[in-house]
Amino acid sequence: MKMKYLDKIIFINSANIPYAEISVDGNVHFTGTQGVGKSTVLRALLFFYNADKQHLGIQQGQKSFDEFYFRQSNSYILYEVARENGAYTILVCRYQGRASWRFIDAPYKREWLIDNGKQVLSDWVKIRERIDKNVAVSARIESGVMFKDIIFGNTRDHKYTRYALVQSSHYQNIPRSIQNVFLNTKLDADFVKNTIIQSMTDEDLPIDLQTYRRLVTDFEREYDEIDCWFRQTRDGNYPVRQQALKIAEQGRTIIALDQQLSDVWYMLNYAVAFSEKRIPILENKATEIEANIEKEHKREKELTAEYDKEKDELNQKLGAEKGKLKDIAQARKEFEAICIDDKLALAARESAIRQEVAAKQTLLDGLLKAHASIAEKYDIARGKLVNARQAFENTQKEAYYKKQSELQVKRKNLEEERTRNRYHVMEAFNSWRHDSDERLQMLLIELNRAESTLKELRQWHPMANEIKQVISVH
Repeated sequence: MKMKYLDKIIFINSANIPYAEISVDGNVHFTGTQGVGKSTVLRALLFFYNADKQHLGIQQGQKSFDEFYFRQSNSYILYEVARENGAYTILVCRYQGRASWRFIDAPYKREWLIDNGKQVLSDWVKIRERIDKNVAVSARIESGVMFKDIIFGNTRDHKYTRYALVQSSHYQNIPRSIQNVFLNTKLDADFVKNTIIQSMTDEDLPIDLQTYRRLVTDFEREYDEIDCWFRQTRDGNYPVRQQALKIAEQGRTIIALDQQLSDVWYMLNYAVAFSEKRIPILENKATEIEANIEKEHKREKELTAEYDKEKDELNQKLGAEKGKLKDIAQARKEFEAICIDDKLALAARESAIRQEVAAKQTLLDGLLKAHASIAEKYDIARGKLVNARQAFENTQKEAYYKKQSELQVKRKNLEEERTRNRYHVMEAFNSWRHDSDERLQMLLIELNRAESTLKELRQWHPMANEIKQVISVH
């Protein structure tokens, strides 16, 4: 049969050691300068055997065992024990300010306590989930005496039998002898050997009446408890059984509530994680919307400035055109006041007069040559003058009407062009302003929706009533 022995010791965030695995499966020799951790490892080894914090060689003024080895909530010491059917692990951690033990019926695995992100877990529920469901894990053991009873085989609970290194009901001298050896007490080697051998045998042992008295007392108590189970009242009821059924039902209710509480806890963790992921997204989205709104405001200001600038330019042009029209009207009045038509008629008559002079000269020459009689010459000349005058008047009237029509057409064209330009400018500005207002309203609605969603997420407390009911029940 293979011998059972301590195979390995593992430190995790313990005694200023982030992580270390130390094999102790053979002859181990510790060497090193002062302060490298020899005493730290030896005290942890000795604690495995005696589970006594007061007899580990810790000097007065030094930190206590719990403060030194279990400073954080995720500080652990693990012992891997070899046996014939596979190793098992003892997990030692801090619970309510002091060390406690758990037995795990499987060899040690690093992933039990350290996740993929190299973070050391402190929540036992998460640690238990990382251990295989088929692996037996004991309840928390808070008593060092009970721990020594388990590893030295002095327990009547069969579920702990698999963890015993030896089977002895009088093992007290074994951890004491190991303690003396570890603390360098002067002790004869034969005495140590004989003490250990005597502690492992049941021969020639004195009878401990106190022990038997305790056993008898326990038997009487157990007998009374069994007798209470069969006690019957006059009406045929079994009160103890009824109370036991009620207690069992309450126990099942408590188990169900614990499971429900665990489910709610998982749901709350999920909700918190979801909210923590969602809130930054909403905040970023809100920031982005605010930035877009700010951009739109800036764009609106720029477009307004451009519009005002273009409007001012058009107003200037329009003012210039209006000024020209006023000048034209004023000039027309002035021209009418000085009888510009007559002057224009006179100016237009220059060529006609020249023609008339030439015609008269020609007529004079003709008269001198063709007519001898002055009367005939006069009549002919007068007829020609009348005809020439009528032709001149017709020519001047035609030129006047033509010029007036040209001025009227030009004025009408200028007014139509001014109306078209003003209409296009106003239409473009109204369209741009309408689109800008609609986009601004959409952005404001989106911002309000994001802020409302953010407030709802911050005030969202899922399953709050169920949690209050569970807490009130407990």
